[in-house]
Amino acid sequence: MKKSNRIFWLIFVFATVVSLPSQAAFRIIRPAKGDTVSPLKPMQRALAMMTEEQLDAFLNQEMVERMEDVTTYPAGIEVEWNAADRAPGGYMVWVADNAEMIGAWNRIVQNTTITLYNLEIGKTYYLQVNALGEANAEGGSEVLETTSGCSFTVENLAPRVLYVPGVPNVRDLGGRIGLEGRVIPQGMIFRSAAFNDNSSDGGKTPGKTRMNEENLAIEREVMKLKTEIDLRWDSELADMASSPLGEAVDYQRIPSTLYSGLFTQQGYENYQKLFPIFTKAENYPIDFHCILGADRTGSLAVVLLATLGVAREEIIRDYCFTSLYTPFLRPPRNIRSVLDGLAQCGQPGDTLSDQAMRFLLRCGVRSNQIYDFLTIVLGEWLAMPEVLAEARITEEIHDHFSKPLQGLDVKPYIVQQETMLQAGKEVSWELPVWHDNPLKASGSNGQGANYLLLRNATPLPTTVALKVDPAALTAPGYFVVAPMRRLSYRAPDGNLPWTPEQLDDFHAVLEPSEELLLVVQPSAMLDAENYQIVRWEEPKFKPSFAEIPVADAPEVDGALDDATWQGMAPLALTKIDGSSADHAPLVWLRTNAEHDMLYIAAKLQDSSPYAEAHDDRDAALWNEDSIEVFLSSHGETKTYQLILNAKNAIWDGISGDNDGENWTAECQFQSTTTTDGWIIEATIPLAQFDFTGALELNICANDNPGSIHYNLFPTRGSFHDRTAISPALFKE
Repeated sequence: MKKSNRIFWLIFVFATVVSLPSQAAFRIIRPAKGDTVSPLKPMQRALAMMTEEQLDAFLNQEMVERMEDVTTYPAGIEVEWNAADRAPGGYMVWVADNAEMIGAWNRIVQNTTITLYNLEIGKTYYLQVNALGEANAEGGSEVLETTSGCSFTVENLAPRVLYVPGVPNVRDLGGRIGLEGRVIPQGMIFRSAAFNDNSSDGGKTPGKTRMNEENLAIEREVMKLKTEIDLRWDSELADMASSPLGEAVDYQRIPSTLYSGLFTQQGYENYQKLFPIFTKAENYPIDFHCILGADRTGSLAVVLLATLGVAREEIIRDYCFTSLYTPFLRPPRNIRSVLDGLAQCGQPGDTLSDQAMRFLLRCGVRSNQIYDFLTIVLGEWLAMPEVLAEARITEEIHDHFSKPLQGLDVKPYIVQQETMLQAGKEVSWELPVWHDNPLKASGSNGQGANYLLLRNATPLPTTVALKVDPAALTAPGYFVVAPMRRLSYRAPDGNLPWTPEQLDDFHAVLEPSEELLLVVQPSAMLDAENYQIVRWEEPKFKPSFAEIPVADAPEVDGALDDATWQGMAPLALTKIDGSSADHAPLVWLRTNAEHDMLYIAAKLQDSSPYAEAHDDRDAALWNEDSIEVFLSSHGETKTYQLILNAKNAIWDGISGDNDGENWTAECQFQSTTTTDGWIIEATIPLAQFDFTGALELNICANDNPGSIHYNLFPTRGSFHDRTAISPALFKE
């Protein structure tokens, strides 16, 4: 009986088809067979193809006005066929990624078009449309006619932008080229805006969900998420403990930092918790987000894409694409602080991927975890990156040397030390200043051998010396070896090994981001065949400090015609990495005979003055043409900050342990415009700070529009970096 029914159904379909009146062939009009089509809107597609330089020029205020018609969603791919009057029961559209239509997806529509969303980029899809008759008593419909097969290819242009109604800025990190030319799979890692609103009552209750039946279906059928990583802060989330996507999705709540904040101790601890989620295959597919999917999300996306080996320009494009989704632009300059920070983590000759891996290692992520991430995403048999192979050696040494240091520690190697009068007090002054101890890991094996991992995490060179307790070093001699450099050092007198007393003379200079792994071990334990033996030599070190001569007080009128500024060449500010800059701002620093006043003058060339500069107090002057002055003292974490602009406005505040503390600066200042820029003069009484140690400072400058930044001492883009605020020496 069942067999005869099936035969009847086939005959009925055949009879119905052949009895249709003669008319134009039932076919798919668009896309045409073999077409390559883009699911993006024109502006989205244009931005996805821009170079870094073009993005710098394009993402400006005029662009905001041009993109008023750009919504947060992609255009999709429209399919149209030519059978408007043939199907009383509507049309069933079939879509598959294979010509046999195995596993095809289908939808019934009543008109002759349908928009397809969320297809994978670079993939070929196959289409078929059935014209349906009236629904029968059993709820089914007869297939009156079927189009011939049609195929098209989605343009292979990242990013893959997803349509999830109510949730903007949903994108797939896949489809890009990574290490060894391997393509990052689509459907594994997504970035997005949040799946619910922020708390609206000051963090008492979670915000309203953005999910409904329609977008939950898209999440289940397209994204198929297993893990949601929420980067928002506690004040945004309240007591939220589960995903708006449902219990099937593992909700990981990890409040995260952004931009240059990644390269602080807080940032390192943050990513030590965050990154391991990506190192377990069972967690995929993963979506990560903040509220807008812009800054915290964008910073994490940079680290992930860079680690996977994606090109810098592609990473910048992905970041800038968020400009189409938020009320504020995200130009390349914003994310360069992350790229510059990664570069500072690297070594000479490193690729961007190497730099990102070194950053993760610095955070405390293990080399095997990073390699697991690479192979989960890019596939098996990936060559072990050299950075990870080296890190594995360090980790093995660390695991072997599990006991506390025995008879050794580290200390600054002081190259210059003086005493001077400052604001009526006698203060000590020494170089270099340790704002950050370079000893990042250490241990002993309990048998007389010690290891020390040294890393200069500051933007300035520093020195480090061994601090020796001879009574605890019982062997007659010790080898000092650098395993990663395959070097063994002779003592200053040329002898090998070193005596415990000679170890106290060992010191090294560490450049910014430089690492040095030292093993100090009894001579009997040295595998000499694996090391090149070199004589230790006194390293050269040029300390960073500001020399401030004594001069008469200037007339504060915004001119440089006083004798105060004569007799000593001005200091040229540099780029944030310390390299020289064309047309760099010039700064003069002076003090009075009592050393209780700081006189500052600056001359800035500026061919494009910031037209919307403020003239009121405590406005956001850092976004304008301005000079920033940072003042602190030796041993202090509190930093006083002054910002002065070209319109005689001032911003004053305190950062560090007293962040947010009110402070109204005593400061007389005057700026004037010139034909090629502007000049500012300022006098600052030092007694108002009540510093107990020697004065330390940094002078920075902002040139807008364009967000060009300069500094006296390199900051790597974070002007508030306490380690860049350097000593000032008053010179009689």
